[in-house]
Amino acid sequence: DGIDDGEEDSSGLDPFQPDSDGDGAPDPGRVLRPKEVAARLGVLGEEYRSLGMRTFDGLLNHCLTFTGDRMGLDHICLVAGLGTMGGKVRDGSYEYYISEPVVSDDAKGVAPFVLCYSEVKRTGNPV
Repeated sequence: DGIDDGEEDSSGLDPFQPDSDGDGAPDPGRVLRPKEVAARLGVLGEEYRSLGMRTFDGLLNHCLTFTGDRMGLDHICLVAGLGTMGGKVRDGSYEYYISEPVVSDDAKGVAPFVLCYSEVKRTGNPV
């Protein structure tokens, strides 16, 4: 149907940022995609809700960390954009995107996580 882009790996997440081993790591800022919200609103079929849950479960398993009593969210792309900034050409390519710094607990990842969590809770799924 062209809606499921099939980019997820076995975790259910889109691997964009390289982790310390050079493998793709998910970016929590991309976790909530329009197709999952559209499923909740009834615009798309129920099968897309399961894709959203798979994505959320992948986020919990691969990006959420606990150190002592502190919870964190890892693998967040610090910034990405288009144009030239500080002499660096930001052309939107994969090569550009993976060259950007990866951080933890940045609002651009935490906010989508909280929004995704609220969508999961609205569906009545246990978290």
